[in-house]
Amino acid sequence: MKIYFKLLEKTDIAVLDSHTGSIFSSLLDKYTISFIDIRKESIHFFPLIKAIGKYLLSFLKEELSYLYLIEVIKTIKPKICLSAQDANTVFYKLDKYFKDINFTTCQQGLKDDYCIDHFSDISGDYFAFGDAYKKLLNNNLTKIQIIGSLKSNMNILDRNKIKRICYISGFSGHPINSAVFRNVNYAEFAYVPHYCGLSILNNFCINNNIDLVIASKSYREPSKEKREKVFQSEYRLFRNILGEEPKLIKSNAYETAGNSELSVCDHSSLGYELIGRDCKVVFLNLVSYFHNEKSYKFGWPQKYDDKGAFWTNIYDTQYINQMLTNIWEMNKDEYEKLILPYKSVLMYYDKNNTKLIKHIESIISN
Repeated sequence: MKIYFKLLEKTDIAVLDSHTGSIFSSLLDKYTISFIDIRKESIHFFPLIKAIGKYLLSFLKEELSYLYLIEVIKTIKPKICLSAQDANTVFYKLDKYFKDINFTTCQQGLKDDYCIDHFSDISGDYFAFGDAYKKLLNNNLTKIQIIGSLKSNMNILDRNKIKRICYISGFSGHPINSAVFRNVNYAEFAYVPHYCGLSILNNFCINNNIDLVIASKSYREPSKEKREKVFQSEYRLFRNILGEEPKLIKSNAYETAGNSELSVCDHSSLGYELIGRDCKVVFLNLVSYFHNEKSYKFGWPQKYDDKGAFWTNIYDTQYINQMLTNIWEMNKDEYEKLILPYKSVLMYYDKNNTKLIKHIESIISN
């Protein structure tokens, strides 16, 4: 932990926190931005002293971390506070404290029944993936707009796709956010769904002479050490499933999957992001099938049939093979027409995040 004794200066924008909020840097380079660490990476001494005083005066009833954030925000006097970590309940608590500062957060990842519990106090301005989440999260306390995915909106994908199939890793080194499975190790939780889905896909690729690669999820980790740890865990998992050395690619998964002719996934926000970008995707939502998890079905919180043109929530080898054949052979125009009804519902695409930028500009200019 670093302790800073330098006095904080006034800023246009406060971002909570530096770990997930670094994505805002390239969008807002014409403004002054302060990144506020909320994971104890760093502490500012003078706001901390003030917070400790108020903590003692409250007879230890208020959380010290919350009082500290209040003092930091009071000092830097931002016009807007941003967060890309939308399940942060403290962020919404701060919004209710600072009535004269705009609080804006953006959706981070897919949700499930357990995770939705964290959104009971959502407030301020919220930018969601699509209409489905706008309806789900609406509690009349916040203004919800549709922007899609911050990261996807910024990524450039190649128009000329590589003739291969990319399997999107859903690996996580963390407990699963599910009321039933949140304390279960991921490899144990998802081994059977991955094994069944990836085995069918691997045989399909062999029979049709198609190259199969796997997009590693390790690129999302903040440090080199964590990236390597996740990559090695993924490598062991997929080697065990395939019975051979997997073609696991470390680099940016948006590019690995988005530049492939077809991507296949289970329950993956990247899969939906690619739909928003008109990329071919097939969803094998077998976690929902083997663990009876309704919020792991395709399109949740929307309710679709268990079998569709490019998805299945049912383990059916014959159906999956036919679906893979249909989508692989489908031309670009046919596929774009097929997914058109789903794009605004599941994952909107706003190139270069123009909606968010205009929103921030209007607040700062006023």
